[in-house]
Amino acid sequence: MLLTCGTNDAQVPCVTTTALMTALHHAHAGGPGRVALPGVDHLLHNADHPHTLAPPVLDALRRFARH
Repeated sequence: MLLTCGTNDAQVPCVTTTALMTALHHAHAGGPGRVALPGVDHLLHNADHPHTLAPPVLDALRRFARH
């Protein structure tokens, strides 16, 4: 599993995903786990890329696909 959180996400801040990460760990979910996406907002954008997926999002997806 891949759980992402954006450091600029005011709706679901990274700190709020800790309980979910704990539950997934107890369920023995595999994969990279939680990946904090620097500068990324709730819609997976950042200021430099307001209409497309931010580069950190694409990087996380590529790493997950290779996993």
